[in-house]
Formats: sequence, C-alpha cells, structure tokens
Amino acid sequence: METEHNQKKTQQREAHLNRVLKAIVNTHRLILKESDPHILIQQSCDELAGTMGYYNAWIGLLDRDNRFVTATGHAGFNGAFEFMGEQLHQGIFPSNMRKTLTTNEPMVIESPVAACADCPLATQYAGRAAFTRRLAYQNRTFGILSVSVPSHFAREPEELDVFSDLANDLAFALSRIELKTQLARNKRRNQALLDHSPVCHKIVDLDFNLQYMSANGFKMLKLDQQAYVYGHPYPFEFFPEAFKKEMTQSLTSVKNTGRTITTEALANDVNGHDVWLESSLIPVFDDKGAMDYITVVSADTTKRKQNEMKMRRLQGRLEQAFKMESIGTLAGGIAHDFNNLLFPIIGMSELLMEDLPED
Repeated sequence: METEHNQKKTQQREAHLNRVLKAIVNTHRLILKESDPHILIQQSCDELAGTMGYYNAWIGLLDRDNRFVTATGHAGFNGAFEFMGEQLHQGIFPSNMRKTLTTNEPMVIESPVAACADCPLATQYAGRAAFTRRLAYQNRTFGILSVSVPSHFAREPEELDVFSDLANDLAFALSRIELKTQLARNKRRNQALLDHSPVCHKIVDLDFNLQYMSANGFKMLKLDQQAYVYGHPYPFEFFPEAFKKEMTQSLTSVKNTGRTITTEALANDVNGHDVWLESSLIPVFDDKGAMDYITVVSADTTKRKQNEMKMRRLQGRLEQAFKMESIGTLAGGIAHDFNNLLFPIIGMSELLMEDLPED
C-alpha cells in the first residue's frame, strides 16, 4: 500500500515537472522573439500558469531605484491581483518581496497564508507553497518573479533549480531588451544630431565607396534623398577633376598612415554650382586596432570663400586708389616746385623788358 502511495507521488511529481518544463520551453521561445518587456512578462505568466505547471504566477518590473513597480504581469488569480498591483505601483511591497529583493537566492515560502500576512495575495496560496526570486543580471535588478507550487514539492532541489534557471533567463531577456532599447534610442539621438548638424558627415570604406552621408550632405550638394549614392565611389563623379584628384590622394594618405588630414578645395553640387568644401578625413579603428573605415566631415565654406574674394577685390581697388592718390600728390608737388622755379625767371624777364628801349 505504501509502495503504491509512493509510486503515485512519484508519478504526480513527474507529471508536474513535465508541465513545468513544457511551460518553461514555451517561455524560452517567447524570450527569444519578444522585444517588449510588458508583453514578455504577461505572456510568460500566461505560459507558466496556463499549462498548470504553476498554479499562478506574477512578475513585477521595478524602476532603477527599486522603489516602485512600473509594470506587472500575472495569471491564475481570477481577478484577485488588481489590489496587489495597485499597492506595488505605489511602492507598497509585502515583507517577503522586500526580503527577496535583498538576496540572489530563491525564497521558498511553504505556507504563504501564515508567513505573508501583509500580502494581499496570501489567500490565493491556500494549501500551496510559493517560490519568489529576484530578477537580476549583472548587478541590475529588473524585478521579481513569484509562482505557486504544490506544497509537497516546495523543498525539491530539482524544482528549485528549474525555477532559478527560469528566473535567470527572464532577467537576461529583460537585460537584452533594455540594451536593445538603449541602443535604438542612442541611434535615434545620434541620427538626429547628424541630420541637424551644420556639417556633412560621410562614412567611406577602405575601397573609397560611400557607405553613409548625413542629411546635410544631400542638401549641400543638391542631391535627392533617394539618390543612389551608397556603395558608389567617393568622391562623386560630378565633382571637378581637381577636387577628385586631391580628395583621392588624401583618402589614400589616411588609409596608408592612419593620420587625420584636413583639406579645402573647390567642388560643385550636382547642378554644377561652386561649393567650397573644407574636409577633415578621420580614420576609425575597430577593437583590434585595425582601420575599419574613414569618416569625412565636410563644412561648406563657399560663403567664406566668396567673402574672402570680395575682400581681395576691395583691397585691390583700395590699393589702386592709393596709387592714384600718390601719383596726384606727386604731380601736384612737381608742378608747385616747377612754378617756384619759373616765377623768378618770368619776373626778371618782365623787369628786363621794361629797361629795354622801345625801339
């Protein structure tokens, strides 16, 4: 009789573990494909409780200071989770939750009704045990996972190992989502900075083919945003030969020496209008120290060049005016001196003429 009882318990345990493993497999599939943390935690709870692997499950995501729950997922509570959710969002945590958040080990609560008197969900665990685990990865706490299990399985090492592995996988998934979100946010911010920069940013590969150009580059050269320029040689075909020669020589020098070069030369836009470009060619290296590509940062200096030419023309005119003024002053001085010489001669001549006889 006792043997049959033990066999039945073993079968129940195996059946329970199979259901748990099935739920975890489904959760792992979800972890691999889901990029929204809110959807991830809710569907994970649905999987964990939906297969009857666990009686119920809930997950709370925390803010970075671990003061408030910012999002929850739950399943298996038949509408009894709402009040608990409100308290979590207000930063009111049950005592066992606070304990869980201070340790890296899973907590086993064999009798939640007795041990969790301040938890609004305690009555949902009647006759069952609870597992709770902090969701943490690389010193970053993302939240908490709690499930209910048959009380007679509460101290099974295999059960705890499976639960801990699940919590670790969820924490890793949340970390991956946060990293991807941060990278996407940084990419959008950097793209916005590039697009609104007054200079043109270009990425040129080591074969001197254009891989990227910021929005201001298209505007500067009067190119359509849909122009087919990526993967094609830089400098562009429509640039003057002198510019293409100088830019190609500069790119080659950067590639060979790994040094930054700054150059200024006359180019033109796609319509043939002059565009002066002052460009800094900057080598970019990978983690192993090998050159990866060259960044070309170009500023449109056309107005400055035009102003410089106007200033040179004005300077030339001013210098010509000074020359003419000098010549006038010199001529006036010579005439004055000549008059000074002629005056006594003419005066003496007139006196001599008066002394001569009339005939």
